[in-house]
Amino acid sequence: MSGVERIAILGANSQIARDYIESSLENNKRKLYLFSRNPMGLQDIVGNKYASRFKCLEYDQFGLDSYDLIINFVGGSDPALISKMGRDIFTLTDHYDYLAIDYLKNNDQCKYIFISSGAAYGDVFSNAPASELTKSNFDFNNLASADYYGAAKYLAEQKHRKLAALNIIDIRIFSYISKRQNLDSKLFLPQTITAIKNKTQFLTSDEEMWRDYLGPEDFFHFLECAINSTRCNDSFDCFSCAPISKLRLLEMLVQEFGLKVLISKSAMKKIDPKKWYYSDDRRAEAIGYQSKYDSLDVIRNMVIAWI
Repeated sequence: MSGVERIAILGANSQIARDYIESSLENNKRKLYLFSRNPMGLQDIVGNKYASRFKCLEYDQFGLDSYDLIINFVGGSDPALISKMGRDIFTLTDHYDYLAIDYLKNNDQCKYIFISSGAAYGDVFSNAPASELTKSNFDFNNLASADYYGAAKYLAEQKHRKLAALNIIDIRIFSYISKRQNLDSKLFLPQTITAIKNKTQFLTSDEEMWRDYLGPEDFFHFLECAINSTRCNDSFDCFSCAPISKLRLLEMLVQEFGLKVLISKSAMKKIDPKKWYYSDDRRAEAIGYQSKYDSLDVIRNMVIAWI
């Protein structure tokens, strides 16, 4: 066991952080220090039942307590929100990252888990998924706004590797879904769920793509493996038992949930730079991670919860 008893969570109001907090309160007895810009907004998931095991705090209170672990969830995952942030995503990422790093420099037994993204690889997914040999690819002399989020994560990871003496693990998430998913998002899957709920037709092209969806249970297990791992400074890619293609996903949604879909060869196609957006890198198995669900299982379970 890791001996981790006190966890500081940055960005505690985000969707994925809320999922982790809920799982953590139910599955272990650690004390959680929940940092966000709206601490009172977390009352709906922590409640009175766990009152002795959490504190909802503002960021100016960070460091007033002692922590065995810091998990940094700061940073958006909704493309629309990220787009609105523009270059501010670099400043935001740096600010909260240094908050954790400065704490580690004065408390070197503390572990830091940085929630990164598959987008940190940059433009590498047009022909194949990432692998253990894949190197990140960004043109920093001509960086498009769509690359800001991934570039910010990449630069944070590079900073972490240079701090080799510190106990830092970066976890790259590719596609994540849960019952807290924003169904107003312009992402592909929420749009299909909205079509099911509204009984409207979903129009898409016949262009194929592949995604690997992680759900809350596997993500919680992944984090537990990282928490309980020996001291290291490294990055790991998240993965389910198997990715899913767009057409296979649509087939399941049609057969099991009545999605009305029109797959049209004449529908507007766009070049998808993330056609194969997932990773075949399985180094996380070395820290004990084994996924329980494949992407199809995760989606099926979540659709049931949504509709």
